[in-house]
Amino acid sequence: MPSNGTYIRTNEVRAEILLDELNGAYERGWQPADVLHMAAHSGDPTDIPLAAASVLFDAHRTRAAHRAPTEWLHQVRTIGDRHPAIARITEPDHPFETSLLRVLPHVSRFQVDGLAYTWKYLPRFTHLTTPPSQWPQIRTAPDGTVPAAPDPRVLERIRGLLSKAESTEFPDEAEAFTEKAQQLMTRYAVGAAVLDSAGSASGPVRGRRLHLERPYAKEKVLLLTAIGDANRSARCGSPAYRSRPSSAPSSTSSRSSSCSHRCSSRARAP
Repeated sequence: MPSNGTYIRTNEVRAEILLDELNGAYERGWQPADVLHMAAHSGDPTDIPLAAASVLFDAHRTRAAHRAPTEWLHQVRTIGDRHPAIARITEPDHPFETSLLRVLPHVSRFQVDGLAYTWKYLPRFTHLTTPPSQWPQIRTAPDGTVPAAPDPRVLERIRGLLSKAESTEFPDEAEAFTEKAQQLMTRYAVGAAVLDSAGSASGPVRGRRLHLERPYAKEKVLLLTAIGDANRSARCGSPAYRSRPSSAPSSTSSRSSSCSHRCSSRARAP
């Protein structure tokens, strides 16, 4: 049967929508490594270079090298090292669509819109560092914040929440107190502040999100929990998410996608 010529042309790709939804995901707590990990398990091999190009172009556009927290910058550089061909042509000298079509000349609007749709509906994650909207013009601290004398009342409130998280016998309540403390730390830019002052035994609260692969994902979570118990750190499992609304869940364990380890509180069994 002859073609009627109704194909979606590559020059109709709406590349900017990827950057918009990527930044929305960042503001909901996702980080570059999380985005690439999800793309690797989406079932569509095009998602990996699409995600890498979006992350790298956005990093240039937002001047992440000079503004982002060091952990964020490390993730971006790791992505660039794994995708050197993409890293070379995602400079912001040209529109994103131009750069994208140089990397993936045959990418379709359907593929771009599909990944953007996935990012649009990603759930919220706990903020482990400051999102791009809160970066300073020039990074002067490892966590991307501008050092300032923290309000003692805010620090006391954070310490109080962490103390409640440590003392409660209910895991859900402990996680709620911990999340509230992390929200206050992000809001008042004290994510890297040393909460340890005279009369307080608490140390700085730091988090790291770990991506665990199958097989034996549940067993790996149990192992991390045991290690956390031994080192007085708390683990918070993330809710499940799907790479595509109509696809099977990714191979990441839903309880291990986000594991926040806090040195100032005891870990609790799931």
